[in-house]
Amino acid sequence: GKRWALMVEMEDKLEEPNLEQLLAHLNQNKLDLILVEGFKHENFPKIEVHRPSLGKPLLFPNDKSVVAVVCDEPSLITTTLPLFDMNQPELIAEFIEQY
Repeated sequence: GKRWALMVEMEDKLEEPNLEQLLAHLNQNKLDLILVEGFKHENFPKIEVHRPSLGKPLLFPNDKSVVAVVCDEPSLITTTLPLFDMNQPELIAEFIEQY
């Protein structure tokens, strides 16, 4: 397939750009969906992807911007948020479409 990438040289080399600065480079009026990886400390709707075997803490208990959780072992997670098995991408896609 064809690929397209946007690379922007940031003037301030000492500070990483925040999500808002990066999104400003996109014509959002022509987009249906923007998927972002990273920026876990930014305040925007997130789907947390969690693998208990990595031993890292869950974000959703302290991050109110998490709207759903995806996990490779969902039976180990207790939450009132929508919870998806990462091996069922069609259900995750349906959630994103309806969100």
